[in-house]
Amino acid sequence: MDQYVIALILGIIEGITECIPVSSTGHMIIIGPIPVIIGLLVGALFMIYAEKRRVTTRLVDSVNNLSIYQCFRIGLYQMLCLWPGFSRSGATIAGGMLIGCTRRAAADFSFIMAVPVMIIVCIYDLLRVIHLLDLNDIIMFAIGTLVSYIVGYITVKVFLWYLNRSSLSSFGYYRIIVAILAIIYLYL
Repeated sequence: MDQYVIALILGIIEGITECIPVSSTGHMIIIGPIPVIIGLLVGALFMIYAEKRRVTTRLVDSVNNLSIYQCFRIGLYQMLCLWPGFSRSGATIAGGMLIGCTRRAAADFSFIMAVPVMIIVCIYDLLRVIHLLDLNDIIMFAIGTLVSYIVGYITVKVFLWYLNRSSLSSFGYYRIIVAILAIIYLYL
């Protein structure tokens, strides 16, 4: 398959999976399936719990109404994504809901918080390997990045629309199904 088509496909996959709480699949390649499967399951239960839990505090309905302390607490939840398979957006949205944000405010903040992190990580990774890349590699990188950005933007818009009409639990159940299918495929 043409390497530019591969860059296009990988850009689409990354653009979708990085922006919704299903966890991008790149983690599985790096560290193996068991921690990822466990991360999928624990993350799923965390998201379902955040949806089912009764909130006793006043709901924060806008990113503009978040306090610095609430932002810090959501940032602490983001650290859960260090566990491969957990999902950065799932951790921050569920965490935001647990501290009293509406689903929409938590999702908005999750995506705002992601932008600087993703930019820094991309630049850092590029600077680490730039000396190894030739022109063809740079073209593939540019295609993948552009496609991932466009698909990610569309995915965020659709995801926020969906969250206004549904719940985070559906992503939790999806993750449980993926984890069960991975166990069946890999171990049975």
